[in-house]
Amino acid sequence: KGHWERRIIELGGPDYLKSSKQVDADGNEVPGSRGYKYYGAARDLPGVRELFSSKDKPAAQRRNRSEMYRCADAYYFGFRDEDDAVLLPLEKSAEEDHVASAVLEWTERQAAGGAAAQEEEEDDEAAVEEFVAHVPVPSKESIEQALLEQKKKEMIQQYISREEEEAQQLAKARASLKRPRDD
Repeated sequence: KGHWERRIIELGGPDYLKSSKQVDADGNEVPGSRGYKYYGAARDLPGVRELFSSKDKPAAQRRNRSEMYRCADAYYFGFRDEDDAVLLPLEKSAEEDHVASAVLEWTERQAAGGAAAQEEEEDDEAAVEEFVAHVPVPSKESIEQALLEQKKKEMIQQYISREEEEAQQLAKARASLKRPRDD
């Protein structure tokens, strides 16, 4: 809006930026003073009366983080649950029940025997043996062959000049072209 008002001034029009505002008896700007003006009985109309009676209410301020945490104390975060006279006995009985059930389950497994424990160990070994790789995994021999080739290349590079190396590669390429194919 301000851009258009400045453009109007540039073109020689009236200056709406400095236009006087209508003010009521308290010094507050009258609503609707820039557009419609209400005189006489029109001020008593239901919608207009609210325009004049409404005061600018301050917007509810947002609370920042420190104000929100001001009311959160140790009880809120549960740090003083041990001091609660009702909670401690309930937790103690629940813990005893849990320990008793765990001990009972363990004794039943032991009574069912070491045979069951041995079967579980055999099942674990079988699961390891049943592992199938879904990607090609190189064998130990192919890995050793690749390492040997790499070491050969490194030694050749140490003792042979670049020109000799290119000549050897060219000779290998010619030899592979002259080889008869087994189709």
